[in-house]
Amino acid sequence: MNKGYALFAVAALCACGGSSFKPTYVAAGKGITVGSPVTATMDTTGGSIVSSDGRLEVTFPAGVLTASTQISVQTITNTVPNGVGSAYRLSPEGTTFSKPVTLTFHLSDTENAGIDSAFIATQHADNFWYSQPHQTRDSMAKTLSVNATHFSDWAMVATVVLTPAKTRVRTGTTAAFTGTIVVVDPNENVLANPEADELEIPNASTLDKMTSPRIWAVNFINGGNAVLGQVSDPGAFTAPGTMPNPSAVNVQVTAQLDKSKAFASAEADIYANELWSGTTDVTQIDGTKVHADVTFTQKMESGSQTMLHFTVQTGTVRVTPPALSTAGCPQTLDPTTHEMGPNDGSLSVSYDLTSGPEDATVVGGGTTAWPGTYTVTCSNGTQMVQSTIQAQWWPINLLNPMASMTANNGVLDGTIGNQTANGTIHLVRQ
Repeated sequence: MNKGYALFAVAALCACGGSSFKPTYVAAGKGITVGSPVTATMDTTGGSIVSSDGRLEVTFPAGVLTASTQISVQTITNTVPNGVGSAYRLSPEGTTFSKPVTLTFHLSDTENAGIDSAFIATQHADNFWYSQPHQTRDSMAKTLSVNATHFSDWAMVATVVLTPAKTRVRTGTTAAFTGTIVVVDPNENVLANPEADELEIPNASTLDKMTSPRIWAVNFINGGNAVLGQVSDPGAFTAPGTMPNPSAVNVQVTAQLDKSKAFASAEADIYANELWSGTTDVTQIDGTKVHADVTFTQKMESGSQTMLHFTVQTGTVRVTPPALSTAGCPQTLDPTTHEMGPNDGSLSVSYDLTSGPEDATVVGGGTTAWPGTYTVTCSNGTQMVQSTIQAQWWPINLLNPMASMTANNGVLDGTIGNQTANGTIHLVRQ
């Protein structure tokens, strides 16, 4: 095991004079299990098993196992410096093989763009992570593979990582991407290409302190442009004034080492006013039920990252009155449904757009109205009243402890329960 304590001049990476840099090493925690494992029974004929997310494939050649063995792949949190995606715990943990099995990571398009500086690592009993020698990269198949002779925790790593890996940026606003790098030798990226022995992975350092020159780009255009967005060191991305087509662009950085380059990419999904589809179900205090299927236009409050304003674009609202009035007289409405148009009601939600799930508060609601006939039939006759039907598809001003909403990954779910109404709302970003 080579800890790779390589000393090198920082001057090779930045204009910092003659100081030197020594990578630091700190043991990482063990990953925490996520979801349930995938299990399969393998025998002497060999076979393969794939993680629950389809990302890691473990292939057993014939003859690796001498008897039927239950194999499992458990997704875990990734604790390796500059880890990419989930890590995986292969069991029976500690199992060794006379011939190697093949571990293959399937990469996304964004990850595949930086495949030359990506590598596979395993965590040993000392809790340090080690890059493995003789890794195979196939950019056409978008796979990164390595042979393994033991089972433990395994993960994919990148020499340079941009954080966040994916974010949403409103037109005309700026988002910050932070680059981190793991290196033990400035001359070439030896972590990604160990020749004969595994190399211990050091702590990650921020890219702006480690490497020069750095080239930032948007969709491989240095600096970007007014159509796709513009990016500048140390990772400030400004979205264009109008949405590009497609709306998602790649923000990229190339770190020029002495004898090699390390590349990283992240995705910026640019949006302006978006559409959300949703449903509401409300029961008023008198038993009247209101159901609405609505498409909202989202309009961000200027300068705010925590307030969403929705106005109706289209929708259908349906009102169902109680079967009986207090006097025992059936009542009906005609028509019971109404097609809503633009701005026929609104909804405001306050929550943090940058993370989730988060508590959110409904601060406004919508009422729509249409002409109709209200009919009450009693034993002494029928009464018909031409009236305006009003439907509160979401009660207004729900600033109370009984109203709550959660926001998570483009989904808003809320409930209401008080003296005047109770119900639910469910919105999904299109």
